[in-house]
Amino acid sequence: LEKVGYVSPTLEERYKMIRGRKRRPVSRREGRSFDGMGRILEYFTHKVIKRLKDGGFKFPLQITDVAVGRGEVGREAISIDLSMYGDPIYMRDIRTPFSFHQKHKVDIWKVGRHVSEGVPVQIAIPRNNASISKILKLRRNPEKAVKYAYFHKTEIPDFSEEFLNLISDYKNSSLYLFHKEFDSFSYKKKEDYERFDLRNLPSCLSYTISFPNPNLLKPTNLQTITRVFMKLGWHPKEIAGFVAFKFENPEFNWHEDWRKYDPQTRANFYIRIFSSLIKCGIDGELDLNCISHQEKGYCIRPWCGWNLADFKIV
Repeated sequence: LEKVGYVSPTLEERYKMIRGRKRRPVSRREGRSFDGMGRILEYFTHKVIKRLKDGGFKFPLQITDVAVGRGEVGREAISIDLSMYGDPIYMRDIRTPFSFHQKHKVDIWKVGRHVSEGVPVQIAIPRNNASISKILKLRRNPEKAVKYAYFHKTEIPDFSEEFLNLISDYKNSSLYLFHKEFDSFSYKKKEDYERFDLRNLPSCLSYTISFPNPNLLKPTNLQTITRVFMKLGWHPKEIAGFVAFKFENPEFNWHEDWRKYDPQTRANFYIRIFSSLIKCGIDGELDLNCISHQEKGYCIRPWCGWNLADFKIV
């Protein structure tokens, strides 16, 4: 994992610091291994998407929390959430079985007060062979969850050998080559980002970039930015630099505390995963059109004169 991972220079400096919840420096080995795990799981997700698509699976599968338009099953989708690998390792925790999920009670600005106050604290219930309907009922009932826990084991099975095979497959994949090329590429100069004319973009994107907080924190917007800017001829790493440039600007009064998180790591992660889907032939950009954008709730002005479909690469 250490050999396939990458730590940006800015994050490497943060890993050396000791402050807040971080009681000791994060070693180079730990940082690269954490990032490497994210890349292996990204590759695994690619394989899952391909297999489900070949098998005629109707539900779209997304990496992270990306909104979808209307399809055969309405607006339902499955998300493999890899977003933890877009942040420093010290800012992420692994949820244990039967622990409480209460982020919606803390991050009210993300979900709205009606959700925060109306949805009770959830319990992380391991499914085993139970039905989805049963799990959904258990997760809001502490007493029944305790009884369920008494009869179910939660040991993590040992797939060490299989995981080594997965790493080997990844290192022989087109995704691995793309990752290496992405890491070696540089951002544009700051002046280039400052001079960029937003009038060259569809209204929805110029609005997102003009008012980046919280719009640039939403994966759906970052996916659209990746697609459109790649069509305009930008390298994915240059796009990541543009997003990081916005993250690093304190004038936007960010909800995220960028003293704890790392703007470049966050930008690199999201632009990398969305551009890799295109580069590896997985994202056919079927939903890159104005109707889908409206269905997702991201169109700010219908009939604005732009057509997102004009920015398709494939």
